[in-house]
Amino acid sequence: METTTAVITDQLVETEMVDRLYVVRSLNGGMFVDLHLNTPAAARARVQSSPGILTVDLRPGFLEFTGSSTIDDQTVLISPSQDAEIEPITTFSGYSRAFEANVLVIVTQGDAVVTETSTTAADHLETWGEFSVDIPLPAGEVSVFVGEASPEDGSLDGVTLDLTVS
Repeated sequence: METTTAVITDQLVETEMVDRLYVVRSLNGGMFVDLHLNTPAAARARVQSSPGILTVDLRPGFLEFTGSSTIDDQTVLISPSQDAEIEPITTFSGYSRAFEANVLVIVTQGDAVVTETSTTAADHLETWGEFSVDIPLPAGEVSVFVGEASPEDGSLDGVTLDLTVS
């Protein structure tokens, strides 16, 4: 049985192991729960239907984190991570609650905008919506904004990363 609705969309947890969680509609139409951990963990999940219950057991893990998400009120960028060295064509992925599910990506190098594009997130009203977009990038240092432009005044709301393109 596939779940199509959720009671919560995100929640600040603030426990020793879990900082927050997000309920996300995936690009394939299903849903997933993304736990943002404070420390590495080993996890086991159990799913029960009728009523739908997800139980996640966490124990301290032994592998170090290799990156971290960049988070704003309306955008969570999973990949790439801040200060990463990336390829000339890079996939930017995460989830958003951007207005009308329109996720804006602006790449600048110095003071020049080198790429401006948008992609559609899988949802924005009921849950967070997953997005993924491949962006061609110039070699060198770039700054990448991912988020939305305000429908009222056009101001930008989202996350900004500084990256090195090899």
